[in-house]
Amino acid sequence: MYFLRNLILFTAKILIGIGDGVLVVFAIPYKLGAYSVKVLRVGKKTLRKRKAQTVFKDSIFAKKPKFNLSRKIKKAIGFPGKSAKSAIFRFKVKRELLRKGLSRVSLSKPRFLRRREKIKKGKLFPLPIYIKAKYFILGFLFSAILVFAPLLFVISLQNLPHPNQLISQEVAQTTKIYDRNGVLLYQIYANQNRTLVPLSEIPEALKKSTIAIEDKNFYSTPGFDLGAIFRSAVSNAKGEPLQGGSTITQQLIKSRLLSPERTINRKLKEVILAVWAERIYSKDQILEMYLNQVPYGGTAWGVEAASQTYFGKNVKDLSLAESAFLAGLPRAPSIYSPYGEYKDLWKKRQSEVLNNMAELDFITEAERNAAMKEELVFNPQQNILHAPHFVMYVKELLIRRYGIEMVERGGLEVSTSLDLKTQDMAQAIVTDEVEKNAHLNLTNAASLITNPKTGDILAMVGSKDYYSDSGGNYNVTTALRQPGSTIKVITYSAALLNGFTPATTIADSPVTYPSTGGRPYAPVNYGGNFHGVVTLRLALANSINIPAVKILNKIGIAEMVGLAKKMGISSWKG
Repeated sequence: MYFLRNLILFTAKILIGIGDGVLVVFAIPYKLGAYSVKVLRVGKKTLRKRKAQTVFKDSIFAKKPKFNLSRKIKKAIGFPGKSAKSAIFRFKVKRELLRKGLSRVSLSKPRFLRRREKIKKGKLFPLPIYIKAKYFILGFLFSAILVFAPLLFVISLQNLPHPNQLISQEVAQTTKIYDRNGVLLYQIYANQNRTLVPLSEIPEALKKSTIAIEDKNFYSTPGFDLGAIFRSAVSNAKGEPLQGGSTITQQLIKSRLLSPERTINRKLKEVILAVWAERIYSKDQILEMYLNQVPYGGTAWGVEAASQTYFGKNVKDLSLAESAFLAGLPRAPSIYSPYGEYKDLWKKRQSEVLNNMAELDFITEAERNAAMKEELVFNPQQNILHAPHFVMYVKELLIRRYGIEMVERGGLEVSTSLDLKTQDMAQAIVTDEVEKNAHLNLTNAASLITNPKTGDILAMVGSKDYYSDSGGNYNVTTALRQPGSTIKVITYSAALLNGFTPATTIADSPVTYPSTGGRPYAPVNYGGNFHGVVTLRLALANSINIPAVKILNKIGIAEMVGLAKKMGISSWKG
Protein backbone atom coordinates (compact mmCIF):
# COMPACT_ATOMS: atom_id res chain seq x y z
CA MET A 1 0.00 0.00 0.00
CA TYR A 2 2.88 2.38 0.77
CA PHE A 3 4.42 1.80 -2.66
CA LEU A 4 1.05 2.27 -4.36
CA ARG A 5 0.42 5.55 -2.52
CA ASN A 6 3.82 6.92 -3.54
CA LEU A 7 3.22 5.80 -7.12
CA ILE A 8 -0.11 7.66 -7.22
CA LEU A 9 1.46 10.84 -5.83
CA PHE A 10 4.32 10.61 -8.29
CA THR A 11 1.85 10.08 -11.13
CA ALA A 12 -0.19 13.10 -10.08
CA LYS A 13 2.91 15.30 -10.04
CA ILE A 14 3.92 14.11 -13.51
CA LEU A 15 0.44 14.72 -14.91
CA ILE A 16 0.25 18.21 -13.38
CA GLY A 17 3.67 19.11 -14.73
CA ILE A 18 2.91 17.78 -18.20
CA GLY A 19 -0.50 19.47 -18.16
CA ASP A 20 1.08 22.82 -17.26
CA GLY A 21 3.67 22.35 -19.99
CA VAL A 22 1.02 21.63 -22.60
CA LEU A 23 -0.93 24.67 -21.33
CA VAL A 24 2.11 26.88 -21.88
CA VAL A 25 2.68 25.44 -25.37
CA PHE A 26 -0.91 26.16 -26.40
CA ALA A 27 -1.10 29.53 -24.60
CA ILE A 28 1.96 31.20 -26.16
CA PRO A 29 0.62 31.17 -29.76
CA TYR A 30 -2.74 32.27 -28.43
CA LYS A 31 -1.14 35.16 -26.55
CA LEU A 32 0.91 36.32 -29.53
CA GLY A 33 -2.05 36.13 -31.86
CA ALA A 34 -4.31 38.04 -29.51
CA TYR A 35 -1.66 40.70 -29.00
CA SER A 36 -1.12 41.15 -32.75
CA VAL A 37 -4.82 41.48 -33.39
CA LYS A 38 -5.16 44.07 -30.65
CA VAL A 39 -2.26 46.12 -32.02
CA LEU A 40 -3.73 46.10 -35.50
CA ARG A 41 -7.10 47.14 -34.17
CA VAL A 42 -5.57 50.00 -32.16
CA GLY A 43 -3.56 51.11 -35.19
CA LYS A 44 -6.64 51.36 -37.35
CA LYS A 45 -8.56 53.25 -34.73
CA THR A 46 -5.73 55.79 -34.09
CA LEU A 47 -4.76 56.43 -37.70
CA ARG A 48 -5.26 60.19 -38.24
CA LYS A 49 -3.97 63.04 -40.36
CA ARG A 50 -1.58 65.33 -38.56
CA LYS A 51 -1.77 69.03 -39.40
CA ALA A 52 1.26 71.05 -40.33
CA GLN A 53 3.11 72.49 -37.36
CA THR A 54 4.81 75.85 -37.05
CA VAL A 55 7.57 76.34 -34.54
CA PHE A 56 8.09 79.96 -33.47
CA LYS A 57 11.30 81.40 -32.31
CA ASP A 58 10.00 82.37 -28.92
CA SER A 59 8.49 78.92 -28.22
CA ILE A 60 11.73 77.11 -28.83
CA PHE A 61 12.94 78.02 -25.38
CA ALA A 62 9.82 76.72 -23.68
CA LYS A 63 10.95 73.11 -23.50
CA LYS A 64 12.91 70.52 -25.38
CA PRO A 65 10.96 69.35 -28.41
CA LYS A 66 10.19 65.70 -28.86
CA PHE A 67 12.69 63.71 -30.80
CA ASN A 68 10.70 63.62 -34.06
CA LEU A 69 9.96 67.33 -33.87
CA SER A 70 13.55 68.33 -33.21
CA ARG A 71 14.64 66.23 -36.17
CA LYS A 72 12.17 68.07 -38.40
CA ILE A 73 13.42 71.44 -37.14
CA LYS A 74 17.04 70.59 -37.81
CA LYS A 75 16.20 69.39 -41.28
CA ALA A 76 14.21 72.51 -42.04
CA ILE A 77 16.98 74.95 -41.07
CA GLY A 78 19.78 72.80 -42.42
CA PHE A 79 21.26 72.31 -38.98
CA PRO A 80 23.77 69.44 -39.09
CA GLY A 81 24.86 67.15 -36.24
CA LYS A 82 23.05 65.47 -33.45
CA SER A 83 21.11 67.11 -30.69
CA ALA A 84 22.73 67.34 -27.31
CA LYS A 85 21.35 68.36 -24.02
CA SER A 86 18.33 70.65 -23.97
CA ALA A 87 20.18 73.91 -23.27
CA ILE A 88 22.78 73.43 -26.00
CA PHE A 89 20.12 72.46 -28.51
CA ARG A 90 18.03 75.54 -27.83
CA PHE A 91 21.04 77.78 -28.08
CA LYS A 92 22.11 76.42 -31.44
CA VAL A 93 18.63 76.66 -32.93
CA LYS A 94 18.28 80.31 -31.80
CA ARG A 95 21.61 81.15 -33.31
CA GLU A 96 20.74 79.60 -36.66
CA LEU A 97 17.40 81.35 -36.79
CA LEU A 98 19.02 84.75 -36.09
CA ARG A 99 21.74 84.16 -38.64
CA LYS A 100 19.22 83.31 -41.36
CA GLY A 101 16.79 86.02 -40.29
CA LEU A 102 13.98 83.57 -39.67
CA SER A 103 11.25 84.06 -37.11
CA ARG A 104 9.53 80.74 -37.65
CA VAL A 105 10.08 77.33 -39.21
CA SER A 106 7.54 75.53 -41.38
CA LEU A 107 7.84 71.84 -41.16
CA SER A 108 7.30 69.36 -43.97
CA LYS A 109 3.87 68.75 -45.41
CA PRO A 110 1.40 66.69 -43.46
CA ARG A 111 1.56 62.90 -43.66
CA PHE A 112 -0.28 60.05 -42.13
CA LEU A 113 1.05 58.72 -38.85
CA ARG A 114 0.16 55.61 -36.97
CA ARG A 115 0.23 56.10 -33.26
CA ARG A 116 0.50 53.04 -31.05
CA GLU A 117 -1.39 53.18 -27.86
CA LYS A 118 0.40 51.97 -24.80
CA ILE A 119 -0.94 48.55 -23.82
CA LYS A 120 -1.20 47.93 -20.18
CA LYS A 121 0.77 45.10 -18.76
CA GLY A 122 -1.39 42.18 -17.71
CA LYS A 123 -1.10 38.55 -16.70
CA LEU A 124 1.19 36.25 -18.60
CA PHE A 125 -1.74 34.07 -19.76
CA PRO A 126 -4.89 36.20 -19.73
CA LEU A 127 -7.14 33.27 -20.72
CA PRO A 128 -10.71 32.52 -19.67
CA ILE A 129 -11.20 29.72 -17.19
CA TYR A 130 -12.91 27.45 -19.72
CA ILE A 131 -9.93 27.81 -22.06
CA LYS A 132 -7.61 26.82 -19.24
CA ALA A 133 -9.80 23.83 -18.40
CA LYS A 134 -9.87 22.75 -22.03
CA TYR A 135 -6.11 22.88 -22.38
CA PHE A 136 -5.64 21.13 -19.05
CA ILE A 137 -7.89 18.26 -20.16
CA LEU A 138 -6.06 18.07 -23.49
CA GLY A 139 -2.74 18.03 -21.66
CA PHE A 140 -3.94 15.36 -19.28
CA LEU A 141 -5.14 13.10 -22.10
CA PHE A 142 -2.03 13.73 -24.14
CA SER A 143 0.32 12.93 -21.27
CA ALA A 144 -1.73 9.97 -20.02
CA ILE A 145 -1.96 8.26 -23.42
CA LEU A 146 1.36 9.13 -25.02
CA VAL A 147 3.66 9.54 -22.03
CA PHE A 148 2.44 8.12 -18.76
CA ALA A 149 0.70 4.94 -19.97
CA PRO A 150 3.76 3.67 -21.91
CA LEU A 151 6.01 4.61 -18.99
CA LEU A 152 3.81 2.78 -16.51
CA PHE A 153 3.65 -0.21 -18.83
CA VAL A 154 7.44 -0.41 -19.04
CA ILE A 155 7.80 -0.09 -15.25
CA SER A 156 5.20 -2.82 -14.71
CA LEU A 157 6.99 -5.19 -17.09
CA GLN A 158 10.17 -4.90 -15.05
CA ASN A 159 8.37 -6.11 -11.91
CA LEU A 160 6.50 -8.99 -13.56
CA PRO A 161 7.60 -12.61 -13.18
CA HIS A 162 8.67 -14.30 -16.40
CA PRO A 163 6.28 -16.90 -17.88
CA ASN A 164 9.24 -19.26 -18.18
CA GLN A 165 8.76 -19.85 -14.46
CA LEU A 166 5.67 -21.88 -15.29
CA ILE A 167 8.06 -24.66 -16.26
CA SER A 168 11.34 -23.75 -14.57
CA GLN A 169 9.75 -23.04 -11.19
CA GLU A 170 9.63 -26.16 -9.05
CA VAL A 171 6.14 -27.57 -8.57
CA ALA A 172 5.51 -29.14 -5.18
CA GLN A 173 4.62 -32.82 -5.44
CA THR A 174 3.54 -35.34 -2.84
CA THR A 175 5.96 -37.90 -1.38
CA LYS A 176 4.39 -41.37 -1.08
CA ILE A 177 5.46 -44.19 1.24
CA TYR A 178 4.55 -47.80 0.30
CA ASP A 179 4.93 -51.14 2.04
CA ARG A 180 6.94 -54.00 0.51
CA ASN A 181 3.94 -55.06 -1.61
CA GLY A 182 3.18 -51.60 -3.06
CA VAL A 183 0.36 -50.74 -0.66
CA LEU A 184 0.20 -46.98 0.01
CA LEU A 185 0.92 -46.28 3.66
CA TYR A 186 1.08 -42.47 3.77
CA GLN A 187 1.41 -39.30 1.68
CA ILE A 188 3.67 -36.43 2.77
CA TYR A 189 3.13 -32.88 1.51
CA ALA A 190 3.42 -29.34 2.82
CA ASN A 191 0.15 -27.68 1.75
CA GLN A 192 -0.57 -29.12 -1.67
CA ASN A 193 -1.13 -32.78 -2.44
CA ARG A 194 -0.11 -33.03 -6.09
CA THR A 195 1.03 -35.67 -8.57
CA LEU A 196 1.92 -34.53 -12.10
CA VAL A 197 0.59 -36.46 -15.09
CA PRO A 198 1.16 -35.81 -18.82
CA LEU A 199 -1.70 -34.58 -20.97
CA SER A 200 -1.75 -37.91 -22.81
CA GLU A 201 -2.90 -39.65 -19.61
CA ILE A 202 -5.75 -37.23 -19.00
CA PRO A 203 -9.02 -38.40 -20.60
CA GLU A 204 -10.57 -36.34 -23.39
CA ALA A 205 -13.75 -36.03 -21.36
CA LEU A 206 -11.92 -34.15 -18.61
CA LYS A 207 -10.11 -31.87 -21.08
CA LYS A 208 -13.31 -30.96 -22.93
CA SER A 209 -15.39 -30.56 -19.79
CA THR A 210 -12.79 -28.18 -18.36
CA ILE A 211 -12.73 -26.10 -21.54
CA ALA A 212 -16.54 -26.08 -21.75
CA ILE A 213 -17.05 -24.67 -18.26
CA GLU A 214 -13.93 -22.52 -17.82
CA ASP A 215 -13.00 -21.15 -21.26
CA LYS A 216 -15.00 -22.27 -24.29
CA ASN A 217 -12.88 -20.07 -26.60
CA PHE A 218 -9.61 -21.40 -25.18
CA TYR A 219 -8.10 -22.41 -28.52
CA SER A 220 -9.00 -19.10 -30.24
CA THR A 221 -8.24 -16.38 -27.66
CA PRO A 222 -4.84 -14.67 -27.32
CA GLY A 223 -4.76 -15.32 -23.59
CA PHE A 224 -7.67 -13.11 -22.51
CA ASP A 225 -11.30 -12.72 -23.59
CA LEU A 226 -12.64 -9.15 -23.68
CA GLY A 227 -16.19 -10.37 -24.16
CA ALA A 228 -16.00 -12.62 -21.11
CA ILE A 229 -14.46 -9.85 -19.02
CA PHE A 230 -17.23 -7.43 -20.05
CA ARG A 231 -19.99 -9.97 -19.33
CA SER A 232 -18.45 -10.74 -15.97
CA ALA A 233 -18.28 -7.06 -15.03
CA VAL A 234 -21.92 -6.47 -16.05
CA SER A 235 -23.21 -9.54 -14.21
CA ASN A 236 -21.29 -8.73 -11.06
CA ALA A 237 -22.50 -5.10 -11.18
CA LYS A 238 -26.11 -6.32 -11.39
CA GLY A 239 -25.61 -8.50 -8.35
CA GLU A 240 -26.14 -11.70 -10.29
CA PRO A 241 -24.33 -14.95 -9.37
CA LEU A 242 -20.56 -14.69 -9.56
CA GLN A 243 -19.29 -14.77 -13.12
CA GLY A 244 -15.70 -15.53 -14.12
CA GLY A 245 -14.01 -13.51 -16.82
CA SER A 246 -10.61 -15.19 -16.69
CA THR A 247 -9.39 -17.57 -19.36
CA ILE A 248 -7.63 -20.84 -18.56
CA THR A 249 -4.31 -19.11 -19.23
CA GLN A 250 -5.15 -16.30 -16.81
CA GLN A 251 -6.18 -18.76 -14.11
CA LEU A 252 -2.89 -20.63 -14.54
CA ILE A 253 -0.95 -17.37 -14.25
CA LYS A 254 -2.86 -16.36 -11.12
CA SER A 255 -2.36 -19.77 -9.52
CA ARG A 256 1.38 -20.05 -10.22
CA LEU A 257 2.87 -16.58 -10.57
CA LEU A 258 0.61 -14.02 -8.88
CA SER A 259 -1.16 -13.49 -5.59
CA PRO A 260 -4.92 -14.15 -5.29
CA GLU A 261 -5.76 -10.54 -4.34
CA ARG A 262 -8.64 -8.90 -6.23
CA THR A 263 -7.16 -5.63 -7.52
CA ILE A 264 -7.03 -3.86 -10.87
CA ASN A 265 -3.24 -3.87 -10.76
CA ARG A 266 -3.14 -7.65 -10.33
CA LYS A 267 -5.70 -8.10 -13.11
CA LEU A 268 -3.61 -6.03 -15.53
CA LYS A 269 -0.53 -8.09 -14.67
CA GLU A 270 -2.57 -11.24 -15.21
CA VAL A 271 -3.65 -10.15 -18.71
CA ILE A 272 -0.13 -9.09 -19.71
CA LEU A 273 1.42 -12.34 -18.49
CA ALA A 274 -1.33 -14.40 -20.14
CA VAL A 275 -0.61 -12.84 -23.55
CA TRP A 276 3.11 -13.26 -22.94
CA ALA A 277 2.69 -16.94 -21.98
CA GLU A 278 0.59 -17.62 -25.08
CA ARG A 279 3.56 -16.53 -27.22
CA ILE A 280 5.86 -18.98 -25.42
CA TYR A 281 3.77 -22.11 -24.89
CA SER A 282 1.32 -24.01 -27.05
CA LYS A 283 -2.32 -24.35 -26.05
CA ASP A 284 -1.85 -28.00 -25.11
CA GLN A 285 1.11 -27.15 -22.88
CA ILE A 286 -0.94 -24.49 -21.10
CA LEU A 287 -3.86 -26.90 -20.66
CA GLU A 288 -1.55 -29.58 -19.23
CA MET A 289 -0.01 -27.15 -16.75
CA TYR A 290 -3.47 -25.93 -15.75
CA LEU A 291 -4.88 -29.40 -15.11
CA ASN A 292 -1.83 -30.33 -13.02
CA GLN A 293 -1.66 -27.18 -10.92
CA VAL A 294 -5.10 -25.75 -10.09
CA PRO A 295 -6.78 -26.55 -6.73
CA TYR A 296 -9.66 -29.02 -6.59
CA GLY A 297 -10.48 -28.66 -2.90
CA GLY A 298 -8.70 -29.29 0.37
CA THR A 299 -5.11 -30.35 -0.23
CA ALA A 300 -5.84 -31.85 -3.66
CA TRP A 301 -3.99 -29.91 -6.36
CA GLY A 302 -4.10 -31.17 -9.92
CA VAL A 303 -6.39 -33.74 -11.53
CA GLU A 304 -4.48 -36.84 -10.39
CA ALA A 305 -4.64 -35.90 -6.71
CA ALA A 306 -8.28 -34.87 -7.14
CA SER A 307 -9.15 -38.18 -8.79
CA GLN A 308 -7.51 -40.12 -5.97
CA THR A 309 -9.14 -37.95 -3.31
CA TYR A 310 -12.72 -38.13 -4.55
CA PHE A 311 -12.85 -41.47 -6.39
CA GLY A 312 -9.79 -43.47 -5.30
CA LYS A 313 -8.67 -44.09 -8.88
CA ASN A 314 -6.16 -42.79 -11.42
CA VAL A 315 -7.25 -39.86 -13.54
CA LYS A 316 -6.99 -41.90 -16.75
CA ASP A 317 -9.78 -44.17 -15.48
CA LEU A 318 -12.37 -41.41 -14.93
CA SER A 319 -15.77 -41.60 -16.60
CA LEU A 320 -17.55 -38.70 -18.32
CA ALA A 321 -19.72 -38.05 -15.24
CA GLU A 322 -16.70 -38.07 -12.92
CA SER A 323 -14.76 -35.80 -15.29
CA ALA A 324 -17.64 -33.32 -15.40
CA PHE A 325 -17.72 -33.29 -11.60
CA LEU A 326 -14.00 -32.54 -11.32
CA ALA A 327 -14.16 -29.86 -14.05
CA GLY A 328 -16.71 -27.92 -12.02
CA LEU A 329 -14.68 -27.82 -8.81
CA PRO A 330 -11.94 -25.18 -9.45
CA ARG A 331 -14.44 -22.28 -9.59
CA ALA A 332 -15.37 -22.81 -5.92
CA PRO A 333 -14.01 -26.07 -4.44
CA SER A 334 -15.38 -25.48 -0.95
CA ILE A 335 -18.91 -24.88 -2.29
CA TYR A 336 -19.11 -27.71 -4.80
CA SER A 337 -17.25 -30.31 -2.70
CA PRO A 338 -19.36 -33.34 -1.64
CA TYR A 339 -17.59 -33.15 1.72
CA GLY A 340 -18.61 -29.53 2.34
CA GLU A 341 -21.65 -27.88 3.87
CA TYR A 342 -23.66 -28.10 0.64
CA LYS A 343 -23.32 -31.80 -0.08
CA ASP A 344 -25.69 -31.84 -3.10
CA LEU A 345 -24.73 -28.60 -4.81
CA TRP A 346 -22.09 -30.41 -6.87
CA LYS A 347 -24.87 -32.09 -8.85
CA LYS A 348 -26.15 -28.76 -10.16
CA ARG A 349 -22.62 -27.76 -11.12
CA GLN A 350 -22.04 -31.08 -12.87
CA SER A 351 -25.25 -30.60 -14.88
CA GLU A 352 -24.06 -27.14 -15.92
CA VAL A 353 -20.78 -28.62 -17.18
CA LEU A 354 -22.54 -31.36 -19.15
CA ASN A 355 -25.00 -28.87 -20.69
CA ASN A 356 -22.14 -26.66 -21.85
CA MET A 357 -20.40 -29.67 -23.38
CA ALA A 358 -23.56 -30.59 -25.29
CA GLU A 359 -24.03 -27.01 -26.54
CA LEU A 360 -20.46 -27.00 -27.85
CA ASP A 361 -20.98 -30.41 -29.51
CA PHE A 362 -18.33 -32.01 -27.33
CA ILE A 363 -20.81 -34.76 -26.43
CA THR A 364 -24.15 -35.93 -27.74
CA GLU A 365 -27.48 -35.53 -25.98
CA ALA A 366 -27.53 -39.24 -25.22
CA GLU A 367 -24.08 -39.06 -23.58
CA ARG A 368 -25.15 -36.07 -21.53
CA ASN A 369 -28.30 -37.80 -20.28
CA ALA A 370 -26.41 -40.98 -19.43
CA ALA A 371 -23.77 -39.02 -17.48
CA MET A 372 -26.44 -37.15 -15.53
CA LYS A 373 -28.06 -40.43 -14.50
CA GLU A 374 -24.76 -42.01 -13.40
CA GLU A 375 -24.48 -42.37 -9.64
CA LEU A 376 -21.15 -41.10 -8.33
CA VAL A 377 -19.56 -42.93 -5.39
CA PHE A 378 -17.16 -40.75 -3.41
CA ASN A 379 -14.35 -41.95 -1.20
CA PRO A 380 -14.84 -41.44 2.55
CA GLN A 381 -13.15 -38.25 3.63
CA GLN A 382 -10.03 -39.44 5.37
CA ASN A 383 -6.27 -39.22 5.33
CA ILE A 384 -4.50 -42.50 4.59
CA LEU A 385 -2.20 -43.40 7.47
CA HIS A 386 -1.24 -47.04 7.93
CA ALA A 387 1.46 -48.15 10.39
CA PRO A 388 1.66 -44.60 11.79
CA HIS A 389 4.68 -45.13 14.06
CA PHE A 390 6.60 -46.73 11.23
CA VAL A 391 5.84 -44.11 8.56
CA MET A 392 6.77 -41.30 10.96
CA TYR A 393 10.00 -43.13 11.67
CA VAL A 394 10.67 -43.39 7.92
CA LYS A 395 9.75 -39.72 7.41
CA GLU A 396 12.30 -38.71 10.03
CA LEU A 397 14.98 -40.77 8.28
CA LEU A 398 14.12 -39.16 4.94
CA ILE A 399 14.31 -35.65 6.39
CA ARG A 400 17.72 -36.37 7.90
CA ARG A 401 19.00 -37.58 4.56
CA TYR A 402 17.29 -35.31 2.00
CA GLY A 403 15.94 -32.35 3.99
CA ILE A 404 12.40 -31.23 4.76
CA GLU A 405 12.01 -29.33 1.47
CA MET A 406 12.67 -32.40 -0.67
CA VAL A 407 10.49 -34.66 1.49
CA GLU A 408 7.46 -32.33 1.49
CA ARG A 409 7.73 -31.02 -2.09
CA GLY A 410 9.96 -33.43 -4.03
CA GLY A 411 7.43 -36.11 -4.97
CA LEU A 412 9.54 -39.01 -3.67
CA GLU A 413 8.21 -42.57 -3.95
CA VAL A 414 9.54 -44.65 -1.06
CA SER A 415 9.27 -48.45 -0.91
CA THR A 416 9.84 -49.89 2.56
CA SER A 417 10.40 -53.32 4.11
CA LEU A 418 7.18 -53.26 6.14
CA ASP A 419 4.51 -55.84 5.49
CA LEU A 420 1.10 -54.29 6.17
CA LYS A 421 -0.60 -57.62 6.98
CA THR A 422 2.06 -58.44 9.59
CA GLN A 423 1.78 -54.90 10.91
CA ASP A 424 -1.99 -55.13 11.37
CA MET A 425 -1.61 -58.48 13.12
CA ALA A 426 1.05 -57.14 15.50
CA GLN A 427 -1.03 -54.07 16.27
CA ALA A 428 -4.06 -56.21 17.15
CA ILE A 429 -2.01 -58.48 19.43
CA VAL A 430 -0.40 -55.58 21.30
CA THR A 431 -3.75 -53.87 21.88
CA ASP A 432 -5.37 -57.09 23.02
CA GLU A 433 -2.56 -57.99 25.46
CA VAL A 434 -2.65 -54.56 27.10
CA GLU A 435 -6.40 -54.82 27.64
CA LYS A 436 -6.17 -58.36 29.05
CA ASN A 437 -3.46 -57.35 31.54
CA ALA A 438 -4.94 -54.05 32.65
CA HIS A 439 -5.45 -55.53 36.16
CA LEU A 440 -1.66 -55.74 36.43
CA ASN A 441 -1.46 -51.98 35.82
CA LEU A 442 -0.22 -52.57 32.28
CA THR A 443 -1.14 -49.45 30.28
CA ASN A 444 0.98 -49.63 27.16
CA ALA A 445 3.13 -51.95 25.05
CA ALA A 446 5.16 -52.01 21.83
CA SER A 447 6.40 -54.54 19.31
CA LEU A 448 9.08 -54.65 16.67
CA ILE A 449 9.23 -57.59 14.25
CA THR A 450 12.29 -58.00 12.03
CA ASN A 451 13.68 -60.55 9.63
CA PRO A 452 16.79 -61.87 11.44
CA LYS A 453 18.47 -62.81 8.15
CA THR A 454 18.27 -59.35 6.60
CA GLY A 455 17.36 -57.01 9.45
CA ASP A 456 14.27 -55.82 7.54
CA ILE A 457 11.57 -54.30 9.71
CA LEU A 458 8.34 -56.19 9.01
CA ALA A 459 6.19 -54.50 11.65
CA MET A 460 6.61 -51.64 14.11
CA VAL A 461 3.96 -51.05 16.76
CA GLY A 462 5.02 -48.09 18.87
CA SER A 463 2.07 -48.11 21.27
CA LYS A 464 -1.29 -49.77 21.81
CA ASP A 465 -3.12 -46.85 20.07
CA TYR A 466 -1.41 -44.17 17.98
CA TYR A 467 -4.42 -41.85 18.28
CA SER A 468 -4.68 -42.07 22.10
CA ASP A 469 -4.51 -38.69 23.88
CA SER A 470 -2.22 -40.13 26.56
CA GLY A 471 0.94 -40.21 24.46
CA GLY A 472 -0.26 -42.68 21.85
CA ASN A 473 1.92 -41.17 19.11
CA TYR A 474 5.05 -41.77 21.21
CA ASN A 475 7.08 -44.56 19.57
CA VAL A 476 8.28 -46.82 22.35
CA THR A 477 10.32 -48.97 19.94
CA THR A 478 12.64 -46.08 19.06
CA ALA A 479 12.61 -44.35 22.44
CA LEU A 480 15.69 -44.19 24.68
CA ARG A 481 14.74 -46.48 27.60
CA GLN A 482 16.52 -48.64 30.16
CA PRO A 483 17.56 -51.82 28.29
CA GLY A 484 16.80 -54.14 31.23
CA SER A 485 17.64 -57.80 30.66
CA THR A 486 18.14 -57.26 26.91
CA ILE A 487 21.60 -55.93 27.72
CA LYS A 488 22.61 -59.46 28.87
CA VAL A 489 22.94 -60.45 25.18
CA ILE A 490 25.84 -58.00 24.81
CA THR A 491 27.34 -59.03 28.19
CA TYR A 492 27.46 -62.74 27.33
CA SER A 493 28.68 -61.97 23.78
CA ALA A 494 31.63 -60.07 25.25
CA ALA A 495 32.29 -62.99 27.59
CA LEU A 496 32.41 -65.46 24.70
CA LEU A 497 34.90 -63.17 22.96
CA ASN A 498 37.08 -63.12 26.09
CA GLY A 499 37.68 -66.81 26.83
CA PHE A 500 34.31 -67.92 28.19
CA THR A 501 32.31 -70.73 26.64
CA PRO A 502 28.64 -71.71 26.85
CA ALA A 503 29.69 -74.46 29.27
CA THR A 504 31.64 -72.18 31.59
CA THR A 505 30.17 -72.35 35.08
CA ILE A 506 29.52 -69.54 37.51
CA ALA A 507 27.97 -69.42 41.00
CA ASP A 508 24.51 -67.94 41.36
CA SER A 509 25.04 -66.81 44.98
CA PRO A 510 24.76 -63.58 46.96
CA VAL A 511 27.40 -60.92 46.23
CA THR A 512 27.95 -57.27 47.20
CA TYR A 513 30.01 -54.62 45.40
CA PRO A 514 31.22 -51.54 47.24
CA SER A 515 30.33 -48.13 45.77
CA THR A 516 32.50 -45.10 46.34
CA GLY A 517 30.44 -42.42 48.04
CA GLY A 518 27.25 -44.47 47.89
CA ARG A 519 25.45 -47.52 49.13
CA PRO A 520 26.97 -50.93 48.23
CA TYR A 521 25.35 -52.70 45.28
CA ALA A 522 23.93 -56.18 45.92
CA PRO A 523 22.19 -57.69 42.86
CA VAL A 524 19.19 -59.98 43.30
CA ASN A 525 17.33 -62.36 41.05
CA TYR A 526 13.77 -61.75 39.85
CA GLY A 527 12.33 -64.51 42.11
CA GLY A 528 14.59 -63.67 45.06
CA ASN A 529 16.14 -67.17 45.17
CA PHE A 530 19.54 -68.56 44.15
CA HIS A 531 20.35 -71.46 41.77
CA GLY A 532 23.84 -72.37 42.82
CA VAL A 533 26.45 -73.19 40.16
CA VAL A 534 25.07 -72.73 36.63
CA THR A 535 26.51 -72.67 33.12
CA LEU A 536 26.56 -69.55 30.97
CA ARG A 537 24.08 -71.23 28.64
CA LEU A 538 21.61 -71.83 31.48
CA ALA A 539 22.14 -68.40 33.03
CA LEU A 540 21.40 -66.63 29.74
CA ALA A 541 18.45 -68.86 28.86
CA ASN A 542 16.79 -68.17 32.23
CA SER A 543 17.89 -64.52 32.37
CA ILE A 544 19.38 -64.92 35.86
CA ASN A 545 20.66 -61.58 37.12
CA ILE A 546 23.49 -62.44 39.55
CA PRO A 547 25.58 -64.56 37.09
CA ALA A 548 25.31 -61.77 34.48
CA VAL A 549 26.59 -59.18 36.98
CA LYS A 550 29.49 -61.43 38.01
CA ILE A 551 30.49 -62.01 34.36
CA LEU A 552 30.35 -58.24 33.65
CA ASN A 553 32.60 -57.66 36.67
CA LYS A 554 35.15 -60.18 35.31
CA ILE A 555 35.34 -58.88 31.70
CA GLY A 556 35.00 -55.16 32.62
CA ILE A 557 32.41 -52.56 31.76
CA ALA A 558 34.65 -50.94 29.12
CA GLU A 559 34.86 -54.22 27.19
CA MET A 560 31.10 -54.62 27.13
CA VAL A 561 30.44 -50.98 26.14
CA GLY A 562 32.98 -51.20 23.35
CA LEU A 563 31.28 -54.27 21.91
CA ALA A 564 27.86 -52.58 22.22
CA LYS A 565 29.04 -49.63 20.11
CA LYS A 566 30.40 -52.01 17.50
CA MET A 567 27.01 -53.69 17.40
CA GLY A 568 25.31 -50.36 16.60
CA ILE A 569 24.34 -48.82 19.92
CA SER A 570 25.17 -45.12 19.56
CA SER A 571 23.25 -43.62 22.48
CA TRP A 572 25.79 -44.63 25.13
CA LYS A 573 28.31 -41.95 26.01
CA GLY A 574 31.75 -42.40 27.52
